[in-house]
Amino acid sequence: SKRVRREVFAPAGKLGIIVDTSSDGPVVHSIKGDSPLVGKVFIGDYIIAVDDEDTSDWSAHNVTKLVAQKSGRVRKLTLLSKISDEMA
Repeated sequence: SKRVRREVFAPAGKLGIIVDTSSDGPVVHSIKGDSPLVGKVFIGDYIIAVDDEDTSDWSAHNVTKLVAQKSGRVRKLTLLSKISDEMA
């Protein structure tokens, strides 16, 4: 499956996403229904950078901590999304 790189601007405050550590880097595990990122961020997306800081080999814990530290303002999330053949 191909991967496409996307940038999403996350508003200030809680994002309502749960990040998991995987062998390929921090990955979105679940998204709460009231998350401001519903429809923008998807389960299985890899978080490869936060505000252009490379997070591709970070643990989920450290990514979550970094995102929380910046919660007073908009954050830029750089994501790698899987694209199934049907979607491409």
